[in-house]
Amino acid sequence: MDGVLQLGLSRSPIRRNTPLTVKATCDSAQADDQVLLRVDTINKQYADQVVLADVAFDIQHGEIIGIIGPNGAGKTTLLEALAGILPAETNDVYWHGKPLPPSRRREAIFYLPDGVRPYQDQPVTRVLSLFASVYRRSADEVAVIVESVGLKPVLHKRVHSLSKGYGRRLMLALGCSRRSRYFSWTNR
Repeated sequence: MDGVLQLGLSRSPIRRNTPLTVKATCDSAQADDQVLLRVDTINKQYADQVVLADVAFDIQHGEIIGIIGPNGAGKTTLLEALAGILPAETNDVYWHGKPLPPSRRREAIFYLPDGVRPYQDQPVTRVLSLFASVYRRSADEVAVIVESVGLKPVLHKRVHSLSKGYGRRLMLALGCSRRSRYFSWTNR
């Protein structure tokens, strides 16, 4: 993995519902002009409970970032605020150096929450075809996506009958059907 965002890893025990600081721990010597996504500040709280405090990091072109932390650390909250789904007190995100307000994030970011499976009663092929038509992907492009995520063995099955692993592969394929440059995926 190119980089890891560590949520509050310390030597002392982490108490539940304690705000955690995020620090990027990746050795990237790339120049600022290679920054795809810059998070300057994300702060989120529920009532008087601070969940995210001054979260800031950069993601370079081609970089893969993982977010690691204990349950309740704010991983999903961070991804939802980043995707513009969840409002935050401060949410300063830049795409290629330009401000990216929450209302425009879906143009650049595809967020895939865990456990979501659309069109449960439909065959995998039909769901893939629907997304391909919505995002104007050719049959050849869909075939490459299916091959790359390993969905071929279950194309004939209905979505509700997929194992958890194949369900995730389907969702990854649907995410790849979009032409987003940044893909965000939560795994609870």
